[in-house]
Amino acid sequence: MPAMKAYLNTTSLDEESEEQPLAQPSKSRNPPQYIIKVPKDRIYKIPPPENQYLYNFYSKRVRLRQKHHSTCRRCLLWTTGILAILILILFIIGLSLYFTFHPQLPKYSVSNITVHNFNINSPDGAEEPEYHLSMRVENPNKALEMEYYSSKSSAKLYYTDEELGEGVWPSFTSENQNVTWTRSTLRRRPDVLLARKKIWGEISLEEKHGEVPLDITIEAPARVKFEKIAGTKKQLMVVVVFKVRCKVKVDRLSKLSKIVSNKCNVHVRMN
Repeated sequence: MPAMKAYLNTTSLDEESEEQPLAQPSKSRNPPQYIIKVPKDRIYKIPPPENQYLYNFYSKRVRLRQKHHSTCRRCLLWTTGILAILILILFIIGLSLYFTFHPQLPKYSVSNITVHNFNINSPDGAEEPEYHLSMRVENPNKALEMEYYSSKSSAKLYYTDEELGEGVWPSFTSENQNVTWTRSTLRRRPDVLLARKKIWGEISLEEKHGEVPLDITIEAPARVKFEKIAGTKKQLMVVVVFKVRCKVKVDRLSKLSKIVSNKCNVHVRMN
């Protein structure tokens, strides 16, 4: 019986498959295809030979210009590098000298100003008075010696903005930790016009109050010599210019003038 059931079941399945045929897939249409023909590049004429010459000429100019710019840029970089190295070396030398010698600026003060050959009634253009300027110069440095020289130096005396006299700074040697007194003679230059009576009239009014304001400017070139460093044979020397400006008040302008007050400022410039 079980075998017969299996046979009957198989037969029924085959019959069902014959009664229901399989569905055929639907036919799909292919999309349309198009062929596009693109023409190749064509040379319609041969370029003239001078075009090749111009191309070579301008190409050569461009290469030369690029080479020139490259050379200039290289030279500029080398120059900048060398200058930077020199500045660095000078900075290191200056820093080492500063910490080794501890340099200080000299100190200036006006000790006296007197006037000679003065006559207020003399006409303009006559003999001008002489001004004797005495100053105190102190060198506070322990290891520096200053050698002043009168060449290219100047000392000028002013009342307000009028130049009363001009002279030179004397030559002398200011040794370390030493004080020196100097004296300069100042005269009015012939090319400087000065209304004698007007200026001296104003100075006479100032004398009544016991304070005549004067300005003194000095440019003093000097050789600054450093002491020899241990283990070296040569002595280091630097040439500088000391620019001094003093504001002075005297009780009067005469042979017996006295200083009421004075203050001097000093600046140094490498020569």
